[in-house]
Amino acid sequence: MAAPTQRGRSWYTIGLLVLTALTLLTLDFRGFGPLETAQSGLRNVFAPVRSVGDAISDPITNGADGLFNYGELEAENAELRARIAELEGQAFQTQVEEDELERIRDVAGLESVLDIPVLLAEVVSGPLGNFSGQSVEINKGKLDGIRDGMPVVTGSGLVGRVLEAGRNRSTVQLITDPEFTVGIRVTADGEVGLAHGDGAGSPRQMTVDQGISDGVSVGDLIITSGGRTSRFPPGLAIGTVSDVIDKDRGLELKVALNANPTDIGFVNVVLYEAAE
Repeated sequence: MAAPTQRGRSWYTIGLLVLTALTLLTLDFRGFGPLETAQSGLRNVFAPVRSVGDAISDPITNGADGLFNYGELEAENAELRARIAELEGQAFQTQVEEDELERIRDVAGLESVLDIPVLLAEVVSGPLGNFSGQSVEINKGKLDGIRDGMPVVTGSGLVGRVLEAGRNRSTVQLITDPEFTVGIRVTADGEVGLAHGDGAGSPRQMTVDQGISDGVSVGDLIITSGGRTSRFPPGLAIGTVSDVIDKDRGLELKVALNANPTDIGFVNVVLYEAAE
């Protein structure tokens, strides 16, 4: 007789639980005050647990978002830096008088640099140790039309030249390398000279210590002089005179570079080859 009684109690318990559940659902739908108070109390009890869970999960979620969006942010930053460099270069170029560029073009017998095509390339590694940290590698090479000696620029101005063009990649010697030389012209008075890089210790400076006699002032604009056998066409922006030093053999100029060779993600290779 015990077994039927036990089963009867079980069915009675189940029925009571079902009835209670239905009653609570009905009261909940009708907005029964005491029940809402109980629910609020339970929420308050479990709120700290939920807050701790949120505090743990939020950094993980935010970290994951940052991880997956990092590449996109880097690309946006690179694009902004390139745009700023381009605007700086445009501001510099507007200061160089058109008649000066025309005069250079006539004397050199060359087309203006603005008429020479360029090829966009990405800096994929560097600085390279074999060249004392004064070179980088780009992702374009001979198959893209690049040749040894071609100038490399950003929107701000000259940053180097192609030292060695490979099949798909090329090494670019930076303008700050002491072994880097370029013929320059002072736009204010037409003085020409030869400039070389000042090394890694001066990442945005060159020195002109050959060819300058007089008439140069701080703030004068410096561009490439060009010439039939020059590796650089005329009119490429380089920088401005930051210091004039009187030497026995003539003036020595310090040139503050427009472009920053230590912070470049993309460059343009000027598809220009000097006449033989």
